[in-house]
Amino acid sequence: MKGWKQKLLSQSGREVLIKAVIQAIPTYAMQCFLLPSSLLNKLTAYVHRFFWGESIEHLLFESAWTRPVWFSSPLSFRPPQSGINIYDCIQSFIDTTHSVPDVSRILSVTTTTCWFIWRSCNNFVFKNVTPSSHNTLAAIYAQLNDHQKFVTHQSISSLTSAATKLDSTSHTSPQWIPPHDSSVKLNCDAAFKNSSAAFGIVARDSAGLLRYVTGNRCRVVSPLHAEIIAVHSACSLVFNHGWFNAIVESDSQIAISLSSLDTSPP
Repeated sequence: MKGWKQKLLSQSGREVLIKAVIQAIPTYAMQCFLLPSSLLNKLTAYVHRFFWGESIEHLLFESAWTRPVWFSSPLSFRPPQSGINIYDCIQSFIDTTHSVPDVSRILSVTTTTCWFIWRSCNNFVFKNVTPSSHNTLAAIYAQLNDHQKFVTHQSISSLTSAATKLDSTSHTSPQWIPPHDSSVKLNCDAAFKNSSAAFGIVARDSAGLLRYVTGNRCRVVSPLHAEIIAVHSACSLVFNHGWFNAIVESDSQIAISLSSLDTSPP
């Protein structure tokens, strides 16, 4: 790509060249082989660097107008002059925290900041709007405030719905009941068809914030077998993440009962 002289091309020219060459070259190979994700990530990085004329790290962290954005954000982060790695940067944020809610907040602020910086760059390219640190920061704080209001409203709505559900005798769809403070609730379910099954697990905290989502396929002999595997996988998830206050919830009471036995079921 260095020989393509991207600086001599307009943004539209770079886009046409990317679609006609770099995205067309691996088409035949991708029809025959499953390319490793590491290779796809490297190709994507090359495309980004060619299109923007700089690396993603430089675009998000090292530009003159983005540095004030990060420093004035809720993270108060001062990016180094060069050599930054976005993954190491996020990990350094997480390493300074001591609780899961703080990690969730950091990830939320980081992704929101990156998104609005990226949007400002796109507005500059496609709409000729000069990036502004002040406007970008205003948009970031507005989005974070709206998100916090939504989360608070959802938590109150969930608690109200749960209380209403307990007092009601109508046959409406069950509502999710949040766990106690500092607890995590894992809801698991499975679907069975023709000796094959798939299960999913969703973990949320007392505020209703998403903590983890996973799923997988498995070979089973019955729907109950599938439900038991889902419960067992949820318990393994609790152990692997060190969630000492956790609740595993399933719509199969039999699967929960069998999984709670001290001895192996017959």
